Amino acid sequence: MSFAKLNIKSKAYFTQIEMRSQEDTAIVDHRKCRYEGKRGNWSSKREFILSCIGYAVGLGNIWRFPYLCYRSGGGAFLIPYLLMLFFCGIPLFFMEIIIGQFSSIGCIGVFRMAPIFKGAGYAIVVINIICTVYYSVIIAYPLIFLKHIIFETKLPWDSCGNSWNTDNCIEVNQVIHQNFTEHDDLRTPADEFFHFEILRISNGIEELGTMVWPLFWSLVVAWILVYVCIINGIKTVGKVVYFTATFPYIILFVLFVRGVTLPGALKGIIFYIKPEWFRLLDLKVWADAAVQIFFSLGPGWGGIVNMASFNSFRNNAKGDAILIPIVNCSTSIFAGFVVFSVLGYLSEQTGISVATVATSGPGLAFVVYPQAIAMLPLSSVWAALFFLMLFLLGLDTVFIFFTTIVFIRTVRYNNIIYPSWAVALGWLSCAVSLICIPLYMLKKVLFSSGKVKDNFYNCLKADFWLPVQEEERSAYEDFKRYRKINAELKSMRK
Repeated sequence: MSFAKLNIKSKAYFTQIEMRSQEDTAIVDHRKCRYEGKRGNWSSKREFILSCIGYAVGLGNIWRFPYLCYRSGGGAFLIPYLLMLFFCGIPLFFMEIIIGQFSSIGCIGVFRMAPIFKGAGYAIVVINIICTVYYSVIIAYPLIFLKHIIFETKLPWDSCGNSWNTDNCIEVNQVIHQNFTEHDDLRTPADEFFHFEILRISNGIEELGTMVWPLFWSLVVAWILVYVCIINGIKTVGKVVYFTATFPYIILFVLFVRGVTLPGALKGIIFYIKPEWFRLLDLKVWADAAVQIFFSLGPGWGGIVNMASFNSFRNNAKGDAILIPIVNCSTSIFAGFVVFSVLGYLSEQTGISVATVATSGPGLAFVVYPQAIAMLPLSSVWAALFFLMLFLLGLDTVFIFFTTIVFIRTVRYNNIIYPSWAVALGWLSCAVSLICIPLYMLKKVLFSSGKVKDNFYNCLKADFWLPVQEEERSAYEDFKRYRKINAELKSMRK
């Protein structure tokens, strides 16, 4: 083929491409009114990384992972845990960052890539609303603890004899001398302080009890602080995370240094990391590792997509998707040393085995660990640092606890059997979020004009799946045209 013919064909091809480009531009201009204007971006890459770390690193890193690691084989648990991190956690985290960064829209609009599944976006929003309501209550607890620490001369859970204590209260150093087969209702001062003063818990879930005003006002303060942090969207969030995402690490390191210097700390740490290799044959250990990765990183909950949607369109997401999950998992492992060093000290002082004092969840954060802190010199200082860390970890995270309801068994918590209405309420909360997915599918397929089969296949196609920002969309269109032209020219040269 001569160069003149090639030049003529190239000009014709470029003319055709230009006409298509004008048509595409007309379509884009027609549709632009359907999409929001400029949403803004993070001021720097650091803000995005710190926000993601704040999202991923939360209370579960402190009160769930250390106990799960000890229970699932100690150091041996790290093998399935790290495998799940690299083969599940990081790829999913990368995928969600890419989706959010490319589209520049939130967790509902992102389903333009497959409109029939847009109901899943609404389900994510409903789930976040439900979980945020109760998660805000949890971060109100540390505020009440801080109030008592600041305005009282000594820690109120240091000993029995307070107005909320019962006849079953027993000093920690006397626990070893008790016969628990005869007295199984004995409680430590920290246990009674949390349940009878902070929660003012009723005799059962069927008894609502009265309004706990201190908890109510702490909840109000927590909501106000959350509002202040997000008052101007990412402009304030991006600045707040410089403190809320980094300061807990300073506190965690201080508590680590204090913990490892305590007598008995080595016993607790060995108990935490001692490998039990036979546990690797247990499928439940591998399931726990997978659940912890999903529980901690939070893929599928909309947070990653939403934060990535404020990224620069040309941000290198690969490094972020590797760094953030690794920081999160490293924090969990490090937190285990902080927790079990203090539990080892508690075991040393009371004569109770580490296995007996080790627990997870609110019991660890609000009962066992505070009880151990109360036995330290300058206990008020360490307690203030610990509860400030808990509050900050809860404040800058929207990460949601993943709860699996095993409906084959009776639903229990702390040996309390939930009544039927409570189980039904839990299922109703689940159904409210899940029902959004099939309802939206039915709406799009059955109530759109056209045949049901055609509607179904049309809904599987992407609906204007392009970057939402105009300049980024134009750059992407130019890139696609350039790549297509190069491919055509290469094929003509052949």
